[in-house]
Amino acid sequence: MRKALLRAATLMFIVGSVSGCVVLAAGAVAGASGAVYVKGQLKETVDGTVPEVHRAAQSALHEIGVGLTVDKQDEFSGQLQGEMAKGQNVWVDVERVTASTTRIVIRVGYMGDQPKSADILERVKRNLYGL
Repeated sequence: MRKALLRAATLMFIVGSVSGCVVLAAGAVAGASGAVYVKGQLKETVDGTVPEVHRAAQSALHEIGVGLTVDKQDEFSGQLQGEMAKGQNVWVDVERVTASTTRIVIRVGYMGDQPKSADILERVKRNLYGL
């Protein structure tokens, strides 16, 4: 009985370790632009200050009809929260990495929605870089 439990625990550890690598690999492939999707969050470091990225994110969320319930920002970080028309929650956090780069983290829905998160990120970058 003890051997069976040890084997089961070892197998669960191996499966857990491998599945995490698969998620990271899938996120890296999907995020060829430098974005990584892990545990329901899309993350990327972009060129721009916190205020610039925050404004670009505000515009992106406005474009897709997100009603903001939280909108705060200082020189080191910013946070936007809101709800999409179909009731799906959206969170966007920005955090200073250097004086000229900012990390943006996007989550759509409690479990994450990669395509919608990627759409928001692309809109943020278009607004940020004037594309």
